[in-house]
Amino acid sequence: MVDMSAYSRRMTLIGFAFSLPFIFVFTIFILYPLLYGFYLAGNFSNYYELANDPLYLRALFNTFLYVGVGVNLKMIFAFFFSGLLMYRKYPAVRVLSVAYLLPWAIPDIAGILSFRWMLNSDWGVINLFLSEFGLPKIMWLNNYYTSMGAAIFFHIWKWTPLWTMTFYAGRLVIPPELYEAAKIDGASTFNELRYITMPLLKRLYILCTLLSTIWTMGDFNTIWLLTGGDPGGTTHLASTIAYKYALYVGNVSLGVSSYIVLMPLLLVLIFLIIKIMGVPGER
Repeated sequence: MVDMSAYSRRMTLIGFAFSLPFIFVFTIFILYPLLYGFYLAGNFSNYYELANDPLYLRALFNTFLYVGVGVNLKMIFAFFFSGLLMYRKYPAVRVLSVAYLLPWAIPDIAGILSFRWMLNSDWGVINLFLSEFGLPKIMWLNNYYTSMGAAIFFHIWKWTPLWTMTFYAGRLVIPPELYEAAKIDGASTFNELRYITMPLLKRLYILCTLLSTIWTMGDFNTIWLLTGGDPGGTTHLASTIAYKYALYVGNVSLGVSSYIVLMPLLLVLIFLIIKIMGVPGER
């Protein structure tokens, strides 16, 4: 007769052995840096220094502006374009959909540096185009408003296709019988959108918005490669100014503290995501 307790212990040991590489990597590269970061952020004098640093306060404002405008416009555009993809039977839509997905396929660094080249005030293609119509050149990256606007524009251009495909996948699982019944009842396209599509995609829309908010708050490449925080450090985000404090100023503790400030908000967003994904609801 097989000793089930011995067999169970053996299978447990085998499972633990297979888990050891993951546990090791997780501990060294995730858990230890996280705990060490909390240790460095325990110096409360850092928060007093940050509260009196106008550049850091501007970076916090920029972060909420960047996230608020970027995320909401991404979601709106993605929802709209996902509706257009439902008409892929038309050749023009198929061609446009391929072109539309290209920004998402372009590597971050290549895309940002190309965009920065286009915005160059002396030989960038945008100013060359303006000069053809006798318009003055614009110092795109030497002004706070145009620099932030350019960064937000690039972020939306780059990441809207991802969420478009997410919403498109959500639209595909909506039973077509619902739309057929609505057409029989004489419902307009707007009413189909209002009473069928939007209610059924509500949870997906909220979930995508929360995920996009978390990822956008951690966006480093766009600002750092496009503006470098200039002009005068006014376009820094929380992620880039933390990097500056840690590696350029040489105060790692201050750099960690500057981003830990956002931790409560991130925890709330994570809790909401878990709640939305864990509670069954209407599709």
